[in-house]
Amino acid sequence: MSFTDITGFCILAELQYGSNGEASGASECDAGKSLESESTGRRKWALDTSDGVDSGWVPVQLVVNADSSNSPVAWLVNGADPDPIAYTGATFGEILYFKLRAGVRNAGRRISFRNVSVSFYVNGSDSTAAESGQISNPPVASTLGQIDPVDAESIVEVGPENSGYRKATLSAEVRLESEDIPNATDIFGQLFVFTSSCQ
Repeated sequence: MSFTDITGFCILAELQYGSNGEASGASECDAGKSLESESTGRRKWALDTSDGVDSGWVPVQLVVNADSSNSPVAWLVNGADPDPIAYTGATFGEILYFKLRAGVRNAGRRISFRNVSVSFYVNGSDSTAAESGQISNPPVASTLGQIDPVDAESIVEVGPENSGYRKATLSAEVRLESEDIPNATDIFGQLFVFTSSCQ
C-alpha cells in the first residue's frame, strides 16, 4: 500500500524505531515543520532485541503554543534525550486541530496508541483548558502474523468544538512492537498540527 499523503499541516512531531538509540544511526524522535527544518532526539526502545522489539507503553506529549517565542513546540517522549525536544523554527496562528497517525511497513510490526487526550487553551499563558477530551478510537497499525509485502496505517483527527485557541496539548501512551529487528522507518507514529497560519 501507499501511505496517505497528509498535507497542509504546520507542525509535525514524529517517533520511529530509528536505530534504537544508537548515536550513529537514524534518530528516534523529531519535531519541526519538515525533514529540512526539525529538532531531533534519541530514545532506546528496547534493551534486548534478541526476540524482537517491545518498547512497553511510553508516555508522550506534544505542546504547541502560538504565543511562545522561546518554545512554541515541545515534544516530550519519556526516556528520550533531550526531553523535551524543542523546536523554535515556526510562527503560527490559531490551533485548529490534530491528526494522529500510526503506521508500519513490512510484516511482523505493530504500533499502538492509547489514553489519547487533547486540551485547548485560549491563551498561551493559560493553565486551565477551555476544552479537553479523550479520543475514543486511538490509532493502531499492525501487520503482526502477516506475510510480506504488507503495510498498515490508521489515522485519527481530533479538534475542538470552538475556535480561537492559542495553545494545545496532545498526550498519549505509545507502544512499538516487532517480531524481529525492524528497519529505521518500519514503525512510526506522527502527530500533525494544523493552524490558521504558519511561517
